[in-house]
Amino acid sequence: MSTPEMPSVASGDEDRLWGELAERIDAFLSAWAERPEPPALDDYLDELPRPWRRMMLGELAKVDMEQRLHTAAASWRVEDYVERWPELAEAGGPPADLIYEEYLIRRRLGEDVPPEEYFDRFTSQADELRRLMGLADPVVTTSLYTAQRPDDFQPGQRIDEFELLTVLGKGAFASVFLARQTSLERLVAIKISADRGAEPKTLAQLDHPNIVRVYDQRVLQGRKLRMLYMQYVAGGTLEHVIERTRDLPAMERNGRSFLAAVDRALDARGESPPAESSVRETLAEADWSEVVCRVGIRLAAALDYAHRRGVLHRDLKPANVMLSAEGTSKLVDFNISCCSGVEGASPAAYFGGSLAYMSPEQLEACNVRHERTPDDLDARSDIYALGVVLWELLTGERPFGRETLADDWVATLEQMTGRRRLGIGPSALARIPADCPVELRDVLLTCLEPEAARRFTSAGQLERQLRRCLDREATSLLAAPTSRFKRLLAGWPLAALVAAIFVPNLVAAVFNERYNTELIPPLRTVEAEFWIVKAAINGIGFPLGIAILVWRAWPVRRALGNLTRADHPAAERASPRLRRRCLALGHWAAVVSMTEWFAAGFIYPFAMDALGADMAVGDYAHFIFSLLLCGLVAGSYPYLLATALSVEVFYPLLLGREAITREESRTMVRLQRANWIYLVLAAAVPLLGMTLLLGFVFVETTIDRTARVIMMVVSAGGLAGFLLLLPIARSLQGSLAALLRLAAIDDRSERHK
Repeated sequence: MSTPEMPSVASGDEDRLWGELAERIDAFLSAWAERPEPPALDDYLDELPRPWRRMMLGELAKVDMEQRLHTAAASWRVEDYVERWPELAEAGGPPADLIYEEYLIRRRLGEDVPPEEYFDRFTSQADELRRLMGLADPVVTTSLYTAQRPDDFQPGQRIDEFELLTVLGKGAFASVFLARQTSLERLVAIKISADRGAEPKTLAQLDHPNIVRVYDQRVLQGRKLRMLYMQYVAGGTLEHVIERTRDLPAMERNGRSFLAAVDRALDARGESPPAESSVRETLAEADWSEVVCRVGIRLAAALDYAHRRGVLHRDLKPANVMLSAEGTSKLVDFNISCCSGVEGASPAAYFGGSLAYMSPEQLEACNVRHERTPDDLDARSDIYALGVVLWELLTGERPFGRETLADDWVATLEQMTGRRRLGIGPSALARIPADCPVELRDVLLTCLEPEAARRFTSAGQLERQLRRCLDREATSLLAAPTSRFKRLLAGWPLAALVAAIFVPNLVAAVFNERYNTELIPPLRTVEAEFWIVKAAINGIGFPLGIAILVWRAWPVRRALGNLTRADHPAAERASPRLRRRCLALGHWAAVVSMTEWFAAGFIYPFAMDALGADMAVGDYAHFIFSLLLCGLVAGSYPYLLATALSVEVFYPLLLGREAITREESRTMVRLQRANWIYLVLAAAVPLLGMTLLLGFVFVETTIDRTARVIMMVVSAGGLAGFLLLLPIARSLQGSLAALLRLAAIDDRSERHK
């Protein structure tokens, strides 16, 4: 017979592999139906490269066993196939899945077959067989092709109440047609496949705008085929978009090129883009990174919806992402999904999944020599697959490139698993477009972490991070510090905080001492005693204030220190309560500083009076005023500096990828209001100081030239300090606004669950 020409092993395209193998098996099945005697397996193995031949031989043997069950041909055991084709046993014995298939066929014939018989017959495969025989009810075959593909259906035919209009796609396991449902006068997509698995029951649970809606199913009696009819999505698949845009220069990939690929699919089906669409307008203005984010957001939302209902997809790839005429992504084909809430949805249904998009743990679950089972997989496996899809959309290539086959199926799985366990290599990273935001790159790398524990914990968390990536100002704030100065501040948080609070207080203290000495003459008569009192008050006040602030800041410092430890998972950030504590550090700095200065404003004069200084009423007023003025400086400056440190350096590190709570949002709104209040206070200091102190100059005619110079320095210094604080305050307001935008994203994601 003439067999299809096979691609070389070097192409490594496993999607083509499944198609080529399916064609040969279909021809083998047709030969069984047309001939009175069993067809020869050798006729379907011609010109096969070695890595594919043994796999193909095993699948042909499974089909041959199954067909002999339904005909008068003599049944064969595994040993019969090994005797005829010794290569089946080259890798330490015949494949465990072939042995398992014989076990299933005998059980189907009604034989009481003890598993121990197979453990004794095939001792080297005993462990693998125990795993397979414990996977599922022994009516689920491991054969990838148990029924002929429905290729004999053609456009123009009528099946039940459906008129087949055109072919939408064909694969190794099913054909998909556009059809008209005459009873409801609507267009639907019809998927015709073998009648097995729990896909309809699984999909019937799912009603989400980004999951293709399944309406119902019909079983084609006598043909062992099932017809699944579902929502018709006209814009083609994400696979077509990738193929259309892969060869475009990076600078030419954008939302318009994405929509152009969608429009080509529409045109091929005789349809037109919608005249008005806000979704298309947004996409048309998007750069390529934003397109990737928007596609990922919708798919992550769909996965999160399914996962929260106990449904895993397990076969996520570009061909299973449909696009509407607007360019909206919709997930389809939960063909090998496993649903914990659906009876009969066996974990064994993973056989035949798209290997190139599988997580390392899913590849291990496909490997009969590995102890991992499909039941061990969770949502993070789908997250990995989505990361591969988005990486391919972003760069035009999968992160692991084209993958070749090893000598046999198990070795191929182990080779692919090992490659993924090494993580993303430099060559793959080099293919990321230069204009791709680092935040999006980091999100994809987290999806593709070799260890599931280091990935996003849920698809909802991934959706939130992708939404954040659309706000580049906000996500850049949350990124790890890049400047040396910010890294220094983050590495020494207590030192930075103490400096931000202590320096303004120290400047105010120096000014206050010099000012009072020059402008309050009675102090000169008790100068020695004044120094003793000042040393006592400052010796108590400064350490007490620093102790209070260190007490408030110490948990923040400890949490930041934990993030730099190699044994501390980066995903374990601070609690919302601790993050609110961090945001309030500036408030505490202002309250402690102003409280101490205002208290000193009353303690100092009475202490001087007790020491015998001849203080007039004007001297008391002068003294109190100077300390209150310094208190405003010592409150407004530390507040803005400490809050800027907290909001722009400490808080983003503590937050990481966690959601911002509503309590934190309310704290940020209060900070926005307080920022302007403290900035006004900082601006009022030089103005008020100059006005009032000049008033004292006119009243106190004995004030000398030195005092005048001091007042000028105070006013000039206050103005310079205000001009220094102004850009800090504006930056702080911008950072708080960005964080509040992220909080709105987080709140929206939470409400949509």
